[in-house]
Amino acid sequence: MADVQSVQALVTSSPASIPPEFVRSEHERPGVTTFRGGAAPEIPVIDMSAPDAGARVAEASADWGLFQVVNHGVPREAVAELQRVGREFFALPQEEKQRYAMDPSSGKIEGYGSKLQKDADGKKTWSDFFFHNVSPPAMVSHDVWPDRPVGYREANEVYCGHMIRFARKLFGHLSAGLGMEDGAMWEAFGGGEMVFLQKINFYPPCPEPELTLGVAPHTDLSTLTVLVPNEVQGLQVFRDGHWYDAAYVPDALIIHIGDQIEILSNGKYKAVLHRTTVNKEKTRMSWPVFIEPPPEHVVGPHPQLVTDESPAKYKAKKFKDYRHCKINKLPIYFTESYLLLPEGFGGGEMVFLQKINFYPPCPAPDTDLSTLTVLVPNDVQGLQVFRDGHWYDAAYVPDALIIHIGDQIEILSNGRYKAVLHRTTVNKEKTRMSWPVFIEPPPEYVVGPHPQLVTDESPSKYKAKKFEDYRHCKINKLPM
Repeated sequence: MADVQSVQALVTSSPASIPPEFVRSEHERPGVTTFRGGAAPEIPVIDMSAPDAGARVAEASADWGLFQVVNHGVPREAVAELQRVGREFFALPQEEKQRYAMDPSSGKIEGYGSKLQKDADGKKTWSDFFFHNVSPPAMVSHDVWPDRPVGYREANEVYCGHMIRFARKLFGHLSAGLGMEDGAMWEAFGGGEMVFLQKINFYPPCPEPELTLGVAPHTDLSTLTVLVPNEVQGLQVFRDGHWYDAAYVPDALIIHIGDQIEILSNGKYKAVLHRTTVNKEKTRMSWPVFIEPPPEHVVGPHPQLVTDESPAKYKAKKFKDYRHCKINKLPIYFTESYLLLPEGFGGGEMVFLQKINFYPPCPAPDTDLSTLTVLVPNDVQGLQVFRDGHWYDAAYVPDALIIHIGDQIEILSNGRYKAVLHRTTVNKEKTRMSWPVFIEPPPEYVVGPHPQLVTDESPSKYKAKKFEDYRHCKINKLPM
């Protein structure tokens, strides 16, 4: 195992400033981008003992994707013991923590590590972590769990038992909010085979907290994340173009809606975009539990939530494939892709692909992975476009070319131009043909939101990626 170059160890030298690789670009810096404009919208705090708790959970999941819960039934003593052993683990000598270092070559994410690895833009984040499975028993490797502090294993096992019971209650409320039976969501994600991953996040004091982040903006790839914070505020939520602080509420648990619930709900519940900041004088810690489907489990929009008026917005995929794309920073979402200059897509090196479509079958609805598609139809109508919940025919216009905005323009425009969801129908008596030209960036060319279109008010919605990686995921139907 490689030694962990921890942020905690870096701080022991009492630096007056942070190394350049930790300094975020101006549009990411919390000192500039955190909302300070007066009264901020309040993140929901839900009393789980109240009669309307279920309805409020569903409402907050659809509106915010994040909420805090009190009177949740998880004993204060169990939470306090979980926090104690976590604090004491990070107080151990570095060489002792190093015994539990994550082994990247194993393909597993369990163990002690650091966010010193660079993000896609070359920056690093100000945090260390310890990560291991706590349920089900078949997925637990106790050799990753530390011998010290005393009581570590018992504290985690007791807390996990409470988490499983609490998660079932949350899944029941979320199912009911979609008009399904209480157990529908629990079973759809794998029931008792779901994986519970306990993580400890450790954010040491930082001499320049206004310039860096503890965790970069992201959504969780889990179903739910249930998080215990300490009293040092740091979690921020992105909403309506602003980053808002999540206030510390004593004894509350913070609930994140993850990607898998957004997918299963067909977009009715929203995975929350969030990040963490750090503190100049105090150590921030948090204890999230990520609740995930089993690796081989297939997740897609629930059949009860897919209708003619509300077609599936996501493809059903194995969770392990989804996780692979997200962890390896391959593009994940295609449902949401600016045309500026041709140079933004590679200029004269762009690839033009001529295709001739001959239609006996009916292709499934999709968006084009290109920048633009320019299509010549014949006189047999067949192209349909999805808009406002309905499929509409595209009328045949003599001598017209049909232009499709593709995924790459949606990405470059940071979502201002939209890739069109379309499909084709066929005719009982006539052959339909079309001649589209797909205009694509070169395979090695990196496409992301154009710098002129990324501002504090409009942060980047997409990661910059090589076109060949994007194409690989889409063609192979990997989750996007």
